Amino acid sequence: MQPLTTLEISWNRILSQGAQHLADSLKHNKIVTVNNVYAQCIYLNVPSNWNKTNLTTCTQTIEIFVKRYSLLGYKNMSHHLWRIPGGGGIPVSTLEFETVRVVNALNGSISIYVTDKQGVACLPYIRENEYRLKQKIFTNTAFDLEYILKVIIDNNRQYLNSNQCVILKGSSQSTYLLQRYIHITEDNEQVDEVILDSILLTDITRLIHRDKYLNYIFLDLFTRCSQDDYGCAQYFEDNHPRRALYT
Repeated sequence: MQPLTTLEISWNRILSQGAQHLADSLKHNKIVTVNNVYAQCIYLNVPSNWNKTNLTTCTQTIEIFVKRYSLLGYKNMSHHLWRIPGGGGIPVSTLEFETVRVVNALNGSISIYVTDKQGVACLPYIRENEYRLKQKIFTNTAFDLEYILKVIIDNNRQYLNSNQCVILKGSSQSTYLLQRYIHITEDNEQVDEVILDSILLTDITRLIHRDKYLNYIFLDLFTRCSQDDYGCAQYFEDNHPRRALYT
């Protein structure tokens, strides 16, 4: 299976003008499909720190992208499933083949949306705003998700039909993110369902042998590494061992 060809287009225009416009746009650009599944993406700017500013006044932003997989001719009636991978920086490209198979198997009844947390794959923007990764990382990303959903479905879900559902599915570390989203969102009607897959414990991470000191082991390793000025410390964006974990 070959990777999908991605087309950058305005979803707002597509969603408002309907499936025929989508089909015409894809045909005009001669986009190659995989199992009759198409992918489109948009790029959005979000504030580097939602707690200190807002989008209308913020001059420091980070660019993130959202990608949608859908079946040709879905007629804008599919449910929205947001697939959010685990880990702190696993790119959504790792989900592409799985996503194509699911959309195709369900005959277009769902469209799958993915977005890279904190702008993964947009490294220049991360470096320009690297301080963002050191403070309230899940809170900022949860606000990102809330804003992205507003752009995709509009306020009060204006771009959706009444029978369309919005489902969030987070795996592993992203279960934290979705719980934070639920906590901070002011729009209780934005999402219909939340799926927490492989929830991590909130207090400690355990190996198969249930080593309750795993967190302390990693912290000790990063502390020693951060003190090695001529070795691995040079690869850290921050000399604080805890913050270095996120960079």
